Amino acid sequence: DNVIKLEIEHALNRTNGENGDTCTTKIKLISLGAGYDIRCSRLLSQYSQRNVDVVAYELDLENVVKSKSLILDRVKQRRPETLQPTLIATDLNDVDGTVKATLEEIILNPNFNADADRIHTIFVSEGVMIYLNPGVPSSLLKLLRNTVLEGGETHTASFCFADRLENVPGGDINSATKELSIAGWDLSVDQWCPKPGLARHMGVARLLDK
Repeated sequence: DNVIKLEIEHALNRTNGENGDTCTTKIKLISLGAGYDIRCSRLLSQYSQRNVDVVAYELDLENVVKSKSLILDRVKQRRPETLQPTLIATDLNDVDGTVKATLEEIILNPNFNADADRIHTIFVSEGVMIYLNPGVPSSLLKLLRNTVLEGGETHTASFCFADRLENVPGGDINSATKELSIAGWDLSVDQWCPKPGLARHMGVARLLDK
């Protein structure tokens, strides 16, 4: 949660103009393949107490979404005050189909984007890319970037990951920087933290030139 919180704070603290006035910023959390993790619910509750405008979406396979919806419904019955993400059934391998359409609806939705100086989207990917078809992770990174750019200069984004990037052997930071840069992302070098295991790459990247 801490890495995501740092990105939220970074977005909230950005200023607009030479006078240093704080922007009105809305945050969108998009968790790719969230599974049964409850991180989004936890963050929604924490930031609602600060009156920060945050919404969260989780994209996962249909069977996972159905099962998790039942769990969240039971939680809501016991704790009505619990805030929950919007769950959307999506096959992340279908990059040019349902994934593209879903991201466009979430990121470019004018009903949510109104009355904000800036909309910052935070993508979260944890142990997801290792299960996608070859070539999909790189294509997905490009799609995330391109969709945000469609929103214009008021849109910014971060990519928080604990996953396995394609074309990055071991924990080679130069390969990671190149792979993300090709997709339009700028790796935060001080947050690059490779580790053992399948999801061996941990870090944060932000849109290039944003």
